Amino acid sequence: MNIKKFITSRDLKIIAYVTMLIDHIGAVVLIHLLGNYGNYNLSMDYNTLFETYTLLRTIGRISFPIFAFGI
Repeated sequence: MNIKKFITSRDLKIIAYVTMLIDHIGAVVLIHLLGNYGNYNLSMDYNTLFETYTLLRTIGRISFPIFAFGI
């Protein structure tokens, strides 16, 4: 009987790394843009930028449970 694994621990690590990167992009880049919104000529309005920031930070929150599961 051949049992095939669908997601390996390596796959989970890659998913966690990518979601952590997404979280850090939101935490560093977008928070800088939000803080200095008046100094840049952005094509997005403030609400769209804030929603993008919230989305990226929300996606990034999945990385910790995946890393904790891997331990």
